[in-house]
Amino acid sequence: MFKARNNSAIKRDEIIEAVVSTQSTGGIMVTANFLDYGCRREVFSILDDYCDSKSEKSPDKTEEGAVSADVTDDIANEIAELNQKKRRFEIVDTTLSNLMFIAVKDESMDVTKLVHTILTDLRETKQRKTRFIQRILPVTHTCYSSMEDISRTAKEMLQPLHTKDPKTFGIMFKARNNSAIKRDEIIEAVVSTQSTGSNLMFIAVKDESMDVTKLVHTILTDLRETKQRKTRFIQRILPVTHTCYSSMEDISRTAKEMLQPLHTKDPKTFGIMFKARNNSAIKRDEIIKVIATIATCDGEYDEFTKVDLTNPEYTVIVNVVKNAVLMSIVRDFNLLSKYNIDELTKGFIDPNKEGRVTETDTKAEEEGSTKEEEIEHPREEAAEV
Repeated sequence: MFKARNNSAIKRDEIIEAVVSTQSTGGIMVTANFLDYGCRREVFSILDDYCDSKSEKSPDKTEEGAVSADVTDDIANEIAELNQKKRRFEIVDTTLSNLMFIAVKDESMDVTKLVHTILTDLRETKQRKTRFIQRILPVTHTCYSSMEDISRTAKEMLQPLHTKDPKTFGIMFKARNNSAIKRDEIIEAVVSTQSTGSNLMFIAVKDESMDVTKLVHTILTDLRETKQRKTRFIQRILPVTHTCYSSMEDISRTAKEMLQPLHTKDPKTFGIMFKARNNSAIKRDEIIKVIATIATCDGEYDEFTKVDLTNPEYTVIVNVVKNAVLMSIVRDFNLLSKYNIDELTKGFIDPNKEGRVTETDTKAEEEGSTKEEEIEHPREEAAEV
């Protein structure tokens, strides 16, 4: 997003081209209270210091103690070194008073490692080497501010990390002078690009007019009424209407927003289903307490909202996947076998086989389902408040 204040010389297309063109070389984003000349000089000073210290540690190509035959060669080498330093970094004007973007011209430089080295050294030496710099962040990928481009770039950036080695992810989002890109949309887009294992898939719905809760309910109701199993591999299907970061503050805010339309005089009952994958920070009991408080204690219609663990009219689904939370409110959760297709369609006609499923098939399916439940759904019973 580009915005110019009191400046007609800087063109929008030129800025976008300049920033996006740094994708292959990377860059460094710096924030400060005010970007004056002293701050700019400080930024280049600290970057050059750490780059020079790194090059000093590398072996010298000349023999130790060798002296140049001509003083002219020494001067020429020094000038070449200074020119090389100038070519290392270049300021890209962001038109913001507290944000600086430094384009890195040296393709061999790892900006992530450079910034990590600077901050690690500050932490270990306990010496503040800067006066104006507030935050310094590496930039390895850039794109235009559209969800399509962000999703594509995130997928490209995260692809090398999709290995069998266990790892955890976090997401830090910040928007400046841009109200079109929403935080929840970014979290959803990034989470959808990450591999969470071979047994979990997230499908983003592009049609804004589609009611995913109603769609999933219709699918499961149809399976139950027709008694025909139309799937072979799907175990469970759950709608997602709200997403947020995996912090209690964000979960509470999102749950309040999600439950607000249901706070009316019509009597209703609630249940809660909680599941966490690759996240040990969010605790089940804390989630239950927060959701139950918001659902039953809105301050105006308390008497009309009750908790029913046997057959609640509404069930609040909370799925924590790494550092993202996927939430929704569904109906007939217990009636539709907790939205578990394996359980809902036991003994139903399988269109891929002739006739009804045999007892052997059903037994094998039960054993597989039970085994999978022990791994994927260890604590899935409705929560008692």
